[in-house]
Amino acid sequence: MESNEAVSWALKSDNPHFIFTAYRRLGRVLEDIERLPEASEKYYKALEVSFKLPVATQLDIMIDWAIINKKLGNYKISKDYYETALNIAFQIKDMEMVDFAFNGLGTLHATVGEYDLALDAYLRSKKLSEERADTSNIIKSLNNISEAYLKAKNYDLAIENTQEAYSYALLLHDSSKLCRVLNIHGKILTSTKDYHGAIKKHEEALSICQFFDNKKQYFLTLVLLADAHTQLEQLNKAEFYLEKCLAINEKVDNYDLPNYYFKLGELYRLQNKNNEARKALQTCIRYAEIRKLKDVLQKAYDALAKTYYQQQNYSAAFTYLTLAKRFSDSLYNDENARRMAEARYKFDIERSEKEIQDRNEKKLETVKWERNRFMTIIFSLCFTFIIVVMAFFLRDKNQNNLYLKEKPTK
Repeated sequence: MESNEAVSWALKSDNPHFIFTAYRRLGRVLEDIERLPEASEKYYKALEVSFKLPVATQLDIMIDWAIINKKLGNYKISKDYYETALNIAFQIKDMEMVDFAFNGLGTLHATVGEYDLALDAYLRSKKLSEERADTSNIIKSLNNISEAYLKAKNYDLAIENTQEAYSYALLLHDSSKLCRVLNIHGKILTSTKDYHGAIKKHEEALSICQFFDNKKQYFLTLVLLADAHTQLEQLNKAEFYLEKCLAINEKVDNYDLPNYYFKLGELYRLQNKNNEARKALQTCIRYAEIRKLKDVLQKAYDALAKTYYQQQNYSAAFTYLTLAKRFSDSLYNDENARRMAEARYKFDIERSEKEIQDRNEKKLETVKWERNRFMTIIFSLCFTFIIVVMAFFLRDKNQNNLYLKEKPTK
């Protein structure tokens, strides 16, 4: 890997900037191919070096470190670094980075199901983008808001924000953003079981994004179309879109290849094309093993077991079912660990909110006590003043009475 050579060269140079850049780039490469623990190690080394560099450089790697920890399920660490990056960005008045950090923090909250907090972060990001007249980031925030509402199953507000994002994308004449907005709208319609409406949105997106140099959105659109047609049991059309997707993906070795082959294998199996299903699923397993995708392997082994069962090859079906069970147990443990991390994260949020509430209550009590003390002092002073005035008044009255008594005698 060229990035490893770059790290070796940078270490020999003993230049902090070169070392930082080399580690960060290597982290990016490893993250792109989903080797997350290794990517995390490289990002951490870059983070250590960044403290010898300008603050802006530290901000960049803090965000990277927050993102990788979110992917690894280290939600508390991710939140701490997003918030640290936010504080630094506010201090140095880097509002673009503040905007970026708010979006990241919102995504973290959405990942653990804290949709109210996610929406609050996205709305802050949107407000900052509007103040800077940054239409591109406004669209990004609106897309995030739509997806948060989608996850929270508030479909009306999800569509409302998608439509607003679409109007901004039209103003910007940005085909890439138009395509993404249309696909999000299609996903919302799929969730509401309006599959025909979803297909229209995805077809509109496909007509735009098929000419892009960056094929990622194009691949995604083809898969979304295949999914919608599958829901309508239009399996031939679904098969057409997936095969079209795979024909391009094979040339570029897209990371999502295992998932695409799994979907195709399942389509073949549903149509009783068992030989084609086995071939697609075995290809899926080959790619998934290279990328160590346990969830995809579990699904593929289970689908293979069903395929062999349909062919009445019970021995092979049992073998693959056993493999699927093994991965299922491993995934169960991983899911438990993820849920524990999620629960700890939510507990930390609740605890910090309670601490803030307790502090506010104490402040309120202090203010009340100070106010009562002040009122008591004022009352005491007023009372003392009245007593003094009355004393003077009584003394003068007594003196006058005494004078009047003495006057006739004189």
